[in-house]
This record gives sequence, C-alpha cells and structure tokens, in this order.
Amino acid sequence: MSRAATSIFAYGCYLLVLALTLFTIPDVVANLFGLPAHKDVWLYVTAMTVLSLGGYYIAASRDEATNFFRFSVIMRCAVPFFFGAFALLGLTKVNILLFTPPDIVFATWTLLALRARPATKAIPAQA
Repeated sequence: MSRAATSIFAYGCYLLVLALTLFTIPDVVANLFGLPAHKDVWLYVTAMTVLSLGGYYIAASRDEATNFFRFSVIMRCAVPFFFGAFALLGLTKVNILLFTPPDIVFATWTLLALRARPATKAIPAQA
C-alpha cells in the first residue's frame, strides 16, 4: 500500500470511529465540543453518511484510487470553510470548527504523500 493509500485508509478508519461514536454516544460528543444535545434524527443521518464515507475511503485505499485521493484532498480542505460559513450564518456555534482539524491533518498527509510519490514511467507498447 502506498503512503497516500495509507493516509486514506487511516482517514477511513477515523471516519468509522467517528460514525460509531456518533451512533452510540451522540450527546457526549456534542457536549465535548460545546454543541447542543441532539434532538432529532439528523445526527444519526449524518453518522450513517460518515460511516458510508469511511467505507468508501477504505475501499479506495485498497484499490490505490489516486484520482480519488487527489479529489479528497480538495474536499477535506473545504470542510473548515463550509463549517465556518455555517457558523457565520448563525446555523450553528463556532465550536463546529473543532471537528475540522482531523480533515486538515489527514488531507495534508495525503497531499504530501501524493507529492512524494515517484513519477511512473510509461510502459512501451508491445508490437
């Protein structure tokens, strides 16, 4: 497994742990980050989405899906901007930004691993 794939695999595992935590102790997580306790099904919908994403990241890592790796860096770096916008619009507390450091750390790890990857040589066509 390449270094980039390893970073994607690790992020997928993080997402699985986050989803399982949101499923099992959602109010503890909310309190830890200074957010209000959940009152409806949306936290569980989010947990299911995060669980699915974790599976996708693990599957992509095992397939060395480099295009997925590159796109994921962009999307994970966008998370703090979206969460910040949600806070600025008054949709949630600014504490939501406390969820974003893992996205930045894992995205940076993936980006550095992709940049360190040696260039592949073209295989000459067989006659």
